[in-house]
Amino acid sequence: MKAKRLHGREARDVRQTLKQKIAEPHLKELARNPMQLAIVLSLINTRGVSLPDKRTALYDNYVDLFFSRESEKSAIVREHRELLRDIHCYLAWVLHGEAERAGGRGSITEERLKQVVHDFLYAQGHDTSLIDDLFTGVIERVVALVSRVEGTFEFEVQPLREYFAARHLYDTAPYTPVGDETAGTRPERFDAIARNFYWTNVARFYAGCYNRGELPSLVEGLEELVEDKEYRYTNHPHVLAATLLSDWVFAQLPRSQSKVVELVLTPMGLRHMLNETALGRIRSEPIALPKRCGGAELLKRALDLLVEAKTVDQANSLIRLIVKNGTTDDLADAWKGINFSKELNPERYLEIAFQLEVLPYFSNEELDRICEASKKSEWQCRTLLRGRKFDYIVRKPDLIESSVNVVFDGASVSPIRNRGHLFELAWMLTSVQCYMGLIGVRNWGADSVRHALIDTMNGGADKVESEAEALGEVGKKLVRFVDAGREVFARGSSEAIANQNGFSALIDVGVEQFGHRRSLSKLAVFLAGARLRGSRSRDVQELTNDSASLVNRALGARYRAGNASWWRRQLLGVNGDDQAYFVALCMIVWAGPTVMVKCQEDITKLIDSLDSGTRQALVFAARELLADTGFGRERVIKSHHGLESKRWKGAAAAIVCLRASESVCEEIVRENEGSIFDNGRVVGSVLLAAALEVFTGRDSGDWTTTLRLVEEGRKRGIAPYRWLAPGRREKIANGLAEDIAMKIIEGAEKYPSTLVAIAEDVCRRRVVKGIQPVLERARAKGWG
Repeated sequence: MKAKRLHGREARDVRQTLKQKIAEPHLKELARNPMQLAIVLSLINTRGVSLPDKRTALYDNYVDLFFSRESEKSAIVREHRELLRDIHCYLAWVLHGEAERAGGRGSITEERLKQVVHDFLYAQGHDTSLIDDLFTGVIERVVALVSRVEGTFEFEVQPLREYFAARHLYDTAPYTPVGDETAGTRPERFDAIARNFYWTNVARFYAGCYNRGELPSLVEGLEELVEDKEYRYTNHPHVLAATLLSDWVFAQLPRSQSKVVELVLTPMGLRHMLNETALGRIRSEPIALPKRCGGAELLKRALDLLVEAKTVDQANSLIRLIVKNGTTDDLADAWKGINFSKELNPERYLEIAFQLEVLPYFSNEELDRICEASKKSEWQCRTLLRGRKFDYIVRKPDLIESSVNVVFDGASVSPIRNRGHLFELAWMLTSVQCYMGLIGVRNWGADSVRHALIDTMNGGADKVESEAEALGEVGKKLVRFVDAGREVFARGSSEAIANQNGFSALIDVGVEQFGHRRSLSKLAVFLAGARLRGSRSRDVQELTNDSASLVNRALGARYRAGNASWWRRQLLGVNGDDQAYFVALCMIVWAGPTVMVKCQEDITKLIDSLDSGTRQALVFAARELLADTGFGRERVIKSHHGLESKRWKGAAAAIVCLRASESVCEEIVRENEGSIFDNGRVVGSVLLAAALEVFTGRDSGDWTTTLRLVEEGRKRGIAPYRWLAPGRREKIANGLAEDIAMKIIEGAEKYPSTLVAIAEDVCRRRVVKGIQPVLERARAKGWG
């Protein structure tokens, strides 16, 4: 700005355009080094808001400016500008093609570079004596090629190589008169690169070169690709079509654009786009279409499908796609215009409003309409809390009570987004996840977390005061609890915060104000494994001793991991659900394998005595504490501990599976296979995951049983816990036969979108095996 002496409105316009354009991945790549960034800034300054939207046209402008700048400085570039550009295009074509075959970086030695330039000049009929001057122009002046390894050269950024390669393919395609077809026509070249995954970005640039008269042939090429029997099991054709729409390729011919939009928005096209999103293999975010390039149609279609979505994973994929393709204002207006239905009950409507990030746009009156039409539930209240609708909650006495239950009954908090609200602060303090990072169980800096929490708790004092007053007696209790949290986090270092006594005092205040609550019990059990300083609990004898702090009692349980008689006494001495939950959780996490087996009858009775909601919460907490922290790794239950698998049923069986070896899990699965879905979502998710591990763990895999269980779980809204987690997807893909993968894709609506995406990946690998490298195909066809 200073160099160009831009001020006021001019400077603001440049900043705004830069912010908008630099967010686009292809332009972000161009601005990687100072020289290229300077050209991008100069381009924005000269073209401003008229900077082209089309990806290829933007690169055309960039390269023109690039050569213009160097023409002013170098006579070589000035005299041979077009030839130098053609050389870059040819080099890009050669290097990109060779990189595909060799799997390399696309580099070339200095000696061979000179030879390639010489051969190009000779083939085109140019004077080969220009080789030295042109080599200087390629290497020293234009500097699209750089030397990262001494003696070799490569393109500075891969998108530039892909752009120049596309330009070479397009500009050198022969004219074919009617009746005299020639090899290597533009449609033939598009067909070659569009079918090759490695050349996808080249295909994007290439398609962007097409003029209005050529676009219908491009649509035909996409339609043929979609219908191809090899590619129909991959998402590549539909994703490529959507990507070309996002690149503004068809904007100059609405009729062709409408055909491509319809191609993308077919049920199969949308399904493939959602599967792409679910697996996250190529991009971390869904495809975004500009409004004028199919974005409006995509948004409407996706919203209609969201209303009808019958499964959570399908809805979540659609929500990601919708959020990417609509502004918050647009989504708020659209969602407010949708009415409740049999498929979309008020609770689900409210949850989706939160996920679409439009809940803050709902007035209290509009929320009244939604909440009064639904049952007063903790799920409803949790959604309002997550959506930070605190001003609405404090107006409703029944919601205040439910909010306290949500905060203290075991739900975990999402990342902190607001400051100063009592419910959010209390929710944060009772969340195990905050402390996992703070104490170092996860790789998260303790000091940085501490400062973030302190900043959050110290902010918005006026909000705390006004909310506490509106909440009455509940507000006073929350203030006492939050103040205790401030004392813990206000210590001067992470070492001071890691002192067990501080956390113990915080939990004790919570118990004093709100009674024994599930989140406080869970936090105490977690802290017992954090090896905090100040632990003095070996003298505590009973988990049911309410006069001792929860943390000290949990530590006592940890120290008595192998004492079966002590554990049996605790199980038999339980009085009430609160104690039952705490004792059961302590045993699940800390009791030794032999103790778990010896006390099987007592722990099973205790778990079965809990009401359904508490039982589900217990398994959910066990999942967090065992899987997320790794506390159970040293206490794995194995067959030699004397376990009788037939004695473990329901929630107890799920809990054992969280701590058991593969062989024990298999035994339990065999005994419980017929009742996996009879014990609620949380229990079912653990048992289903264990079963799927068993049936896909063998060399061949029992995919008939696997798919039957997955399909049944999907119908009942039960997803296998962590079975499709990112770290496991490659293993599942490696064990998935091609015929099973095709079966999954053909019945995609019956299976989780992530599993469909994994199946698509298997089919993609199958296609890759049969793809001929583009350079080889070009030479075989006579157009290389």
